[in-house]
Amino acid sequence: MRWLITAVCMHACSRPPPSDGEDYRPPGPPDGAPTDSTPLTDAPAADRIRVASFNIEFVGPAGSTQYDALRAVIARIDADVLGINEVGGGEEGLFTKLVAGLGYEAVVPLINPFGGQRNAVLARLPVLDMTVWSSPALSGDTQANDVTRLPVTVVVQTPWGTSLAVTTEHCKAGFGDIDGFRRTVDARRTLQAALATDADAQLVMGDFNEDLDALTQSPDPAIVFTVLPSGAPVSYQLGTDLAQELPSGISADPFAQLLAAGLQPVDAAQRDGRTETRDSGRRLDYIWRDTALVLLGSEVYDSRDEDLDGGLPKAGAALPRETSRDASDHLPVIVDFGPR
Repeated sequence: MRWLITAVCMHACSRPPPSDGEDYRPPGPPDGAPTDSTPLTDAPAADRIRVASFNIEFVGPAGSTQYDALRAVIARIDADVLGINEVGGGEEGLFTKLVAGLGYEAVVPLINPFGGQRNAVLARLPVLDMTVWSSPALSGDTQANDVTRLPVTVVVQTPWGTSLAVTTEHCKAGFGDIDGFRRTVDARRTLQAALATDADAQLVMGDFNEDLDALTQSPDPAIVFTVLPSGAPVSYQLGTDLAQELPSGISADPFAQLLAAGLQPVDAAQRDGRTETRDSGRRLDYIWRDTALVLLGSEVYDSRDEDLDGGLPKAGAALPRETSRDASDHLPVIVDFGPR
């Protein structure tokens, strides 16, 4: 099944509650009604767009330290398109309200096949298409259930007139064989989602739960699976396309197919030079681009670096040092792109 949003209710209006499988996009406040923050700048500069990827851990109750810090970080990084990981079950409405106050249009799946964490994409560029991808839609197998968290794609129009597809995913965590296998499948399905659009350029982003630097520096080759490892959830069902490929071998490297498709990971670092995106010291969050976009700059944003030189321009005033850590156990990756 492929879920597509075709309209947005921008003012207060009567709307029935969403049914299972429908994307959550509640109506905005009435004209002139106050929101919980001031919208960011309107249109981006004609020669650049900013995209970001951010695992937020959870939203937190309205008015909590977590909630206020999350809102402050999103406002500060000032992205035109933002891929989000780990919106918790039951937090969809709260999160949508938070980002609507920052001028964003959002899509958050109401359901998820495994666990409560969901992906989301926020946009303040003109939206041409929004899609939440299911396992059957990506595999062609109506019985498939092999995506840990449903990938979300938004196609936006850039200031220079082309279309850009942004797809976000949060791959399976864990260190067991079944975790590595599912992580690879998640990445494969995410690439399928990105390439299924007819956009002029694609970006794939999210928390891949794998450290590219550690993987490429390891002296051992990546594991190749020829059978489904034990330990999968009872409801896990590998799509027939990958099941037919499995006897010939599927690499446990979640980045292999992205590289083979010609996508490139954007190198981003904190202002102090560290590349980690999680407080564990690992680099898990990435933005992968195709060559139809020109890289103008990148950064892993950490509010503790606000007093250091360098970095991309931000919106508003510098944040207190601990804001990033109050917001999440991950740091956002932000990248500026221009036209070719």
